[in-house]
Amino acid sequence: MGKELDLFKEIWRERPHYSEVSGEPLDGFSPVYFSHILTKGAYPEHRLNKENIVLKTYDEHRMWESGDRDKLRNIPMWKKVFDIQDKMKTKIK
Repeated sequence: MGKELDLFKEIWRERPHYSEVSGEPLDGFSPVYFSHILTKGAYPEHRLNKENIVLKTYDEHRMWESGDRDKLRNIPMWKKVFDIQDKMKTKIK
């Protein structure tokens, strides 16, 4: 996790410490707050791409990883995440 952890620390220094989904404050640095929009398995080339990482609460991160993304897409607070995902997928094509 070396390079990834370094990237997370860099993002932590650059961005406000709030969820980019709900706006909830994030208390102290933790890797669980950093969520890849395009999965590392399907898109390994974007693992260290800052644009592909958003700050989320632990619960939001879990919802993204194991929830029903079609349902999340219809929840307004998730719009930013899906906009980024759609933009990134368009660039890949």
